[in-house]
Amino acid sequence: MDIFEYNDYRKMLQDWLVLEKKQHRMTASSLAERVGVHPTFISQVLKGAKDFSSEQWLATCSLMKLSELENDYLQVLLQQNRAGTKEARAYFQKKLDEILKRRLQLQERMKDHKQLTDEDRAVFYSSWIYSAVRLFAACEGGQTLEQLAEKFQISKSKMEEILGFLCRTGLCKFEKSKYHMGEQHVHVPANSPFVVRHHTNWRLRAINSLEQTTPEELNFTAPMSISNKDFTIIREKIVKLIQEAVEVAKASNSEDLATLTIDFFKPLK
Repeated sequence: MDIFEYNDYRKMLQDWLVLEKKQHRMTASSLAERVGVHPTFISQVLKGAKDFSSEQWLATCSLMKLSELENDYLQVLLQQNRAGTKEARAYFQKKLDEILKRRLQLQERMKDHKQLTDEDRAVFYSSWIYSAVRLFAACEGGQTLEQLAEKFQISKSKMEEILGFLCRTGLCKFEKSKYHMGEQHVHVPANSPFVVRHHTNWRLRAINSLEQTTPEELNFTAPMSISNKDFTIIREKIVKLIQEAVEVAKASNSEDLATLTIDFFKPLK
C-alpha cells in the first residue's frame, strides 16, 4: 500500500488492518493492546466517532515498519484530519504538500540508479554471500579474486560466478585488477517478498558464528516479561540505537565486514 495516496488517516489504518489480518499479524484488538487502549476505542476511531491522540497515533505508526518520510506524512495527516478550523487545515495541508515534494525529490534521485529486476533480486537474496562479497569488496581499496575466494573460503570458480553476477548488475565493478563496490544501490521495501529471506540469511549466519564468537563481538538474548508500555519504550530506544549505528557506519572507513541483527518481538501472538 502507498501511504502517500491517503488523505484520511482512518482509511489508511483500516486498509492496513485488513492486510495485517490477512497475514495473521495484527487485528484491531491486538492493536488496541499494543497501543494501550480499549478495543472499543479503535472501533470508534475507524467509524469517525473519535480521534487518536498524537501519542496514540505515533505508537500505532511505530508498528507499521514505515520509512521516516512515511511516518512524517502520517503524523501530519492526523493533525490535518483533526484540525478544527479552515486555517489549521490549510496549514497542515501545506506541510503534507511539502512532504510529498520531498518524496518526489527522492524518487528523482533514485532514477539515476538502475533498478534490479525481480529475477536479479531473487538471486541476490538467495544467499548472504552476495551481499557479503559486495560489502567486503569495499574494504582496503578493493579486493582481488584470490583475496575474496580465500576470505570466504570458496573456490575461485564459484567466486568468479558470484562476482560475475555482482558486476553485471552494477553491485560491484572491476577496476585496476581489483573488485570494488559498485554504484548500484539495494533497498528492500518493508512489503517486499524478499524481506523475510534477507532477515533469515543474516540470522542464520549469526547462529553459525556463535561457536566462534570473539571477545570483541557481542551476542545477547533476554526473554522478558514486561508491560506493553515498557515494550514500546524499549522499542523506541532500539530504533534510536539503530539510527545512530547507521550514521556511524556511513562515515566509517571500510576495513572489515560486520553485521548488526536485532530482534525485539513478542513470541506469543
